[in-house]
Amino acid sequence: MKMTIEGNFLKEKRDKHIAFCEDIDSICRKHTILDESDIAFIHKTAEALVHTARKLGRDCFINCVRASGNDTVTVAGAYAPNSLYNYTTIGAIISDDDEPAVLRTFRYGLVSRDTHAMSYTTTEGNNIIQDCYPIKRNGKVIGVIVIERDMTKEDLETWKKVVYHEPDISSYPVLDNLVKLAECVNDGIIILNQNKSVIFRNDRAQKIYQGYGYIQDIYDKDYDDFSFHGPIHVGPGIENSENHTELRCAGNHFEIGEYCYFDREYYYVIVIKDVTQEKEKEENLIHKSVVVRETHHRVKNNLQTVYNLLDMQRRRLPEERMKLALSEAMNRIASIASAYELLSQEGAEIINILDLLKKITADFKRLVNSSSDIELHIEVK
Repeated sequence: MKMTIEGNFLKEKRDKHIAFCEDIDSICRKHTILDESDIAFIHKTAEALVHTARKLGRDCFINCVRASGNDTVTVAGAYAPNSLYNYTTIGAIISDDDEPAVLRTFRYGLVSRDTHAMSYTTTEGNNIIQDCYPIKRNGKVIGVIVIERDMTKEDLETWKKVVYHEPDISSYPVLDNLVKLAECVNDGIIILNQNKSVIFRNDRAQKIYQGYGYIQDIYDKDYDDFSFHGPIHVGPGIENSENHTELRCAGNHFEIGEYCYFDREYYYVIVIKDVTQEKEKEENLIHKSVVVRETHHRVKNNLQTVYNLLDMQRRRLPEERMKLALSEAMNRIASIASAYELLSQEGAEIINILDLLKKITADFKRLVNSSSDIELHIEVK
């Protein structure tokens, strides 16, 4: 993971001490929109990290979201005696591509446990496991406490393993018709009982959560503990209701559909569609469209500039023959500009030649009438 370190920090481990506590205020003021009372609360929370790190034997940090809302900055840290870190990461800018659970906890105020992350420990790109807890004040999340441990071989084996869970048809008859269908689609399908516990998830859903960083299988877990999009927005009383959410998570774009229906009891169906490729294509098209529009604008401006320069020179010349030559050149430039304007219109697959000819002849008449005693009439049929 490539990190940005803010300030002149030494690359050394701060064993048994909170790291750069005196810089919390300056980092928060520079990178976040927290007010002074929030920063003071973060500062007080940071001072308790030393005890937590010693008690748990784990490295502990506080991250605050940056003003953009797309990443976080590490504002404080306390290192365990057997710390994973050889270098300080205070002031590091962290993206959700590397530590997705941190931003999830901040966005929804939900605890995230046993999630994989890539961190700057002894070198770049080290695998670790994180537990994230929201720091709340006056009803809002102002920071996240991140508690880390090393990723073991057992964690890695658990993370990479996809286990098939036989659906409990006897307890949930509704699964009988859904399970086979759910394994045939490319979207992640999760089915919850009325207590919002996972009673089925297809392989695609499990792989999506592995990519997000969840070490444990989501089967039989409470959905609120690992939801990408926070609490479920549909529920009893609104039968056959649905809700759709678009979000960016761990570098990917998802469309998440929530559905609730009643069949002797309430069930929830979560459909997770990865639309990363579609979003990237859309963004590329928008970028290309902006570039094309800017190019057209510059071409038309340049043609107009050439036309104006020729006109300035024409007015200064004493000889009529030279004026006429420049007038002819100006007419050609005007014709090119008129044609270009029509041809560069967005969505103009078909060009009306009559409109083009009328515009060209109008420019020509205006130029001739202004530069000679001839009164020109042109008819276009």
